[in-house]
Amino acid sequence: MSSKQPTVWMNVTTSHNWQRPAVGVVRVEKELTEGLERLIGSAGFKRCVWRENRFVEVHLAAPAVSQTAVSAPPPPTSALDETPLLFPLLPKKAALAAMAQAALSLTPARLRPFANRALLSAKFRLGRYLQNRARATASGTAVYAPAPAHHESQPIPGVEFKAGDILVSVGLDWDHPYWRSFAMLRKVYGLKVVTCCYDLIPVLYPQYCVSDVAKRFTGYFIDVAEGSDLTLCISKQSERDLKNLLSDVGGVDVPTHIFPLGDNVIASESKVSPAIAQLTAAPYVLFVSTIERRKNHEVLYRAYHLLCARGFKDQLPKLVFVGMPGWGVSELLKDIELDPLTQGMIVQLNHVSDSELAHLYKHSEFFLFPSLYEGWGLPVGEALALGKAVLCSDRGSLPEVGGDLVTYLDPWVPEAWADEILRLSTDKAALAMTEANVRANYKIREWKDSCSSVHIALQSLQQRLFSQMLSPGYDMQTEIGQHAGSALIGDKSGWLMRGPQRAIPAGTYQVRIDCNDYSSDVAAIFSVVSGSSTIEHAVGDMEVGNGGDGGVTLHFTLSEAVHDIEFRCWLSSGRLSINNVVIDQAA
Repeated sequence: MSSKQPTVWMNVTTSHNWQRPAVGVVRVEKELTEGLERLIGSAGFKRCVWRENRFVEVHLAAPAVSQTAVSAPPPPTSALDETPLLFPLLPKKAALAAMAQAALSLTPARLRPFANRALLSAKFRLGRYLQNRARATASGTAVYAPAPAHHESQPIPGVEFKAGDILVSVGLDWDHPYWRSFAMLRKVYGLKVVTCCYDLIPVLYPQYCVSDVAKRFTGYFIDVAEGSDLTLCISKQSERDLKNLLSDVGGVDVPTHIFPLGDNVIASESKVSPAIAQLTAAPYVLFVSTIERRKNHEVLYRAYHLLCARGFKDQLPKLVFVGMPGWGVSELLKDIELDPLTQGMIVQLNHVSDSELAHLYKHSEFFLFPSLYEGWGLPVGEALALGKAVLCSDRGSLPEVGGDLVTYLDPWVPEAWADEILRLSTDKAALAMTEANVRANYKIREWKDSCSSVHIALQSLQQRLFSQMLSPGYDMQTEIGQHAGSALIGDKSGWLMRGPQRAIPAGTYQVRIDCNDYSSDVAAIFSVVSGSSTIEHAVGDMEVGNGGDGGVTLHFTLSEAVHDIEFRCWLSSGRLSINNVVIDQAA
């Protein structure tokens, strides 16, 4: 057995390309990357990013030792060195062109297995989709065709990606094409893929999203579930929503793991701009979030409008929005700008640094979070971690964050928000009592605990034994056989089954090749090979059983991972149907 441990690859494409202060998903990716590297160690942890339709390794750039070189290329903008290493994934047109060129170079006799395999693969995917669609239609839920997977006859990836390695991808994956390759990475190259579900907002609340994003996200979640060995979820709510969607559309019931998001805020306030210092010299309340429809800044504006109309303007602190404008809020921002009643009471801040954000949290009167739905609600936890009273929406996962330490309000009722804002703004004793309760009872969630939780899940995944069932009619090539659904049937001498030339990790294996239809005079030899069929790992004869079932069980051990394992059957005489091939790794 090889002593080399599997490598954990962290896909840092999102944070690598991010040019603004880290928020939301970006912060999660950064925190997990740094924390997992500390826990796993540099020997077993590597970073990669998506570049030009392939993954490349990235390294933390070493500090410069000389400034005299003039011919060296400029470093990447993110101060990371990039090294192409893993595997090329061609765009669709280029992939089809490469396949056509490869087909033209083959002789007619060799072309038939290649063409058959491609057609059967397409047939299998179409059947899988139609089955999912039928199940979804029966349940009254719309379903959309998943994106086409990359062809399985891709060039083998480089040596850095090996069977048994783990690829962790927790960024803005839906904004990049690499998620379409996850199923192939698992099935063909033997990687274990870990993804993340933050929320299902585009599916559950398409009215808060741009264009047809809801349609695309339904297909995205179906495909990612099929391409994942494990999906991390940031709350019980997001896990429940994901499970419900996959059940409704007939998707894969992917294993999940809930991990807490850290809410410890950077304590340093050493770099606060004069503008922030001036703003925080007077009382204010705080709402930290991208300004978009779902976050529901509108209910706070309406609450302030109501209070100002009732004559309470002089008793109110300013309302500070920290976040960049998003989609669907231009009219709201124009209303705020032009409303004479709230003039000067609502302030918007962009591009706030971590130090400035900590300062804003610390010096606020209290915190507001009226979102219509959240997969978690990180700012609520951050405010509680700093001992602040919180008025919060009662929707989505937000009650998971605040427990019984938060005052929950209906996000659709501005009158309720107006009453509570006025109460905490004018009743200092009530505000102080609420803050004291938060400081005494809120348990801060550390990012190190988030990383430890994910690390434990990865360790469990590393220990999960390899198991795979192959359908010869879909996954294997044949020279003398016929395809009958998932089975291969042959009645003359020759190679009945060869394939699938995939990667599997080091270990001891049992392979069961099941045959439930054969003639009494059948004679067949089964074998397990790799190294372009030059290394034989196991060989066995046909086992004829009673009652019309039979097959062969082979055992073999791999001292290191291989990238082209192949299961073969040479039929010498008689008739034989091969129905499935089950590979199980021994403990």
